[in-house]
Amino acid sequence: MLWSICGGIILFVFGIFIFLKPDLIRKITEEWKSYRADEPSDLYFKN
Repeated sequence: MLWSICGGIILFVFGIFIFLKPDLIRKITEEWKSYRADEPSDLYFKN
């Protein structure tokens, strides 16, 4: 049961981080795929 609570807290914190810092998450996961992508599109932020 302790593992479930700790896992839930970790997932909650990670979700809040993704919600508050989408540009950092994009930089880590998507920016390396394109040479000319300077900033995310509006569609990326709406997703």
